This record gives sequence, C-alpha cells and structure tokens, in this order.
Amino acid sequence: MRAPLAALALAALLAGAACAPSDQLSELDRAERAYRALDYRTAREIWQSKAEAGSLEAQYRLGGLFENGEGVTRDLAQAARWYRSAADGGLAAAQHALGVLYENGEGVDQDYSAAALLYRQAAEQGHMLAQYALGMMYRQGIGVPQNFVEAARWLRLVAERGYAVAQVNLAFLYRDGLGVDRDLGEALRWFRAAAARGHPVAQNNLGLMYYQGTGVPRDLETAEQWFAKAANSGLANAQLNLGGMYERGEGVPKDDRRAAQWYRLAAAQGSEAAREGLTRLGVE
Repeated sequence: MRAPLAALALAALLAGAACAPSDQLSELDRAERAYRALDYRTAREIWQSKAEAGSLEAQYRLGGLFENGEGVTRDLAQAARWYRSAADGGLAAAQHALGVLYENGEGVDQDYSAAALLYRQAAEQGHMLAQYALGMMYRQGIGVPQNFVEAARWLRLVAERGYAVAQVNLAFLYRDGLGVDRDLGEALRWFRAAAARGHPVAQNNLGLMYYQGTGVPRDLETAEQWFAKAANSGLANAQLNLGGMYERGEGVPKDDRRAAQWYRLAAAQGSEAAREGLTRLGVE
C-alpha cells in the first residue's frame, strides 16, 4: 500500500524546505544525496543527528532506514518509534508510514483503529496513499464502521489523481451501487482509466463489460483484447476468461489448443474452473 520510501521522503523533504533553516537544509540535502548514492551510513549519521534535534523529515527518514534495514539492522520497533515522533509533529508521510505498521502489526501491536486514525490525519493533509488506505478501510469496515459513502469519497480523491488501484475500486462501487448511485457509465470510465495504466484487474473487468454488454454494446473482439492484456499480465481470472473464449469460439476462432494453454496457466494458480475446462477438453 505504500509508495517507495525514497519517493515519499523526497516529497516530504521538499515540502519542509521552505521553513527549514539554511544550515539544516544543506545537511538534509547532503543526507538525501548520500542516500541516493547508497551511502546509508552517511545518511543515517546525518538523519540521526537531525532527528534527535527535532527535525520531522529526519525522524521520518531514519524510521525508513530502520524499516528497510538500510545501513542498520532492520528494527521495526525503532522504525515505529521514529515514525511516531514525526507523526506526532504532524508530518503526513510519517502518519501514513506508522499507520501501515499498525495495520500490519509490524513493530507495534496490530491496531486497525489506530491505523485508521493515522491514515485520516495524513489523508486530511492530502497524502494520496493515506487517502486510498482510509477509503479501503471504510469499504471493508476495518478499523472504522463500514461506510461505502465515505469509501467512495476518499477513493474518488485518489482516483482523480490517477492512482489506478483507487480507480478500480471506485469502478466497483459504481458498478455495484455501493455508496453511490449505480452508474455503469462511471464504472466503465474508471475501469478504462485504470486499464489504460496497465492494471490487470481493470482490464479483465473491462473485458467482462464488453463480453456481457454491460454499459456498452456487446463486443466480443474488444472483450478478447482486454482479456488478453490481463491474461498476459498473469491474472488467473483473465486467463480463464480467455480460455473460455477460445474453447467456445467467441470473438476468436475456436481453438482447443489455445484454450488449454490459458486454462493450464489459470489452473496453475488454483483456478478450479480452469481445471474443469481442461477436463472438458480431455487434456491434463
């Protein structure tokens, strides 16, 4: 659920640059350059010093080193300690990072309510990954009462910023009428947006909409194209769907050999329906 720490940290560093004293900024900048050069020792020494002096960015970055075991022995309890220091100071990236630890029970006792609170604090500051995480907690009723309206609100914020996973989940809400009025056109729009970014679940569901004629005229050739994209990314459900099209000759010439090829790939990932397809074809 989290973007690479280096990318998040750089954003946090830039956000804090305007209010940082020039001597502190130069030190943090030097630590950033050392980190990017994989000189974790130098980065740690600078961040440790600045963290102990109260720099939120340094506390967050030091937590990242401990979480990932970069230049230090991996220590999730230490990661949580430094993330908490920065989170208590209001740094959104640290609030999100600590929330992830609470959600997963890493370095702290698992506490979904604490995770949701931290995600909200970061989300209200515009932190994209925290907004997504909070939306999913509302969708699933984890750490907060299930609330599809709130789920849709937070997921939409992230979807509009181009985050494919949020676009997929928002599409499901529109498709199923959860927290929003059922709107197949909106479902199609968000599946398309995520599919264009290469998200295999979106590609498969877009294929299903074309296959079933749901929200669009039925178009088996277009369905096959989207199933193939997702299947080639390794998605078992898409491999099953594509195998079925070849078995039945829908949108493609009937081809038992190619049907079996896709069924085998899906079966290898545990698809019972794909195993049944292989049985129908009389192959192993």
